[in-house]
Amino acid sequence: MTVMVDERTSIPELLDGIDAPEGWRVEYVEGGIVVSPPPGPFHESILTNLLYQLIPTVKFVRQAGRGYCMRGDCADRAIGDHVIPDLAIGTRDFTPAEMEEARHTHGGWLPADSLDVVFEVTSSNRKTDTRDKYAAYGRMGIPHYVLVDRAKHTVIVYSDPSGPAPQPGYATTQSFPFGQDVHLPAPYPVLRTTTWN
Repeated sequence: MTVMVDERTSIPELLDGIDAPEGWRVEYVEGGIVVSPPPGPFHESILTNLLYQLIPTVKFVRQAGRGYCMRGDCADRAIGDHVIPDLAIGTRDFTPAEMEEARHTHGGWLPADSLDVVFEVTSSNRKTDTRDKYAAYGRMGIPHYVLVDRAKHTVIVYSDPSGPAPQPGYATTQSFPFGQDVHLPAPYPVLRTTTWN
């Protein structure tokens, strides 16, 4: 479901006010509200496998549930994407002051400038992941977006974000079919995808 909002609406307050069923995600992506159902077992299986591969070598792996926005946009009215990636890798931990600020002034949304890689595994919201979040993550300047496209049995690694451009997205794209190793940018591990079919 996508709902448009106007400039008088506070995005964090609006998202908090949506009565979504437990386990559903409510995000503001590229100008509209996206409400997504909980992921199914195949989606969860891929995410669990990703976690097992990333946790031994990556310090700041963040599971789904945390929401991110650009620092200046977090509490602003009707601007800025407010996204909840399936999985993310941060460049650093959040300071207690950032956590407190996020809790009090941004409705709990954390600054996206701490993120280096975001992961999405497609499910019922494939269009959101392949089109809207591609634009949102590029606009937000997140260095790498890894899309696990279950419909096409492909992993796409996007790099070199556009930032706030008229046509946001990424300049560099690498595709890997399921079964082939996925080479993430250094210093991240090579991902094995043999069990993702």
